Amino acid sequence: MIYDLIDTLIKYALDKDLIKESDVVFSKNKIIEFLGLDEYKEGEVKDLSLEEICDGFDDYAVKKGIINDTVTERDIFDTRLISLLVDK
Repeated sequence: MIYDLIDTLIKYALDKDLIKESDVVFSKNKIIEFLGLDEYKEGEVKDLSLEEICDGFDDYAVKKGIINDTVTERDIFDTRLISLLVDK
């Protein structure tokens, strides 16, 4: 579920000091907007590596027709996603 991935990525960003607790809502909103979602639903944090998290987002983007399933488009998509957490 995409909301599990969002919450897992936010937890990863907090653990790696990419964001502060005060940035959580703002960061979630940026991800929701980036993905074109209409709402946010509470997700379950999973024990995943950053690579697994990015692969999950890439798979979601391919399934929703946001990107094509190519190495280049997947790389660009997850790079843009992660940049939402570090570009302030």
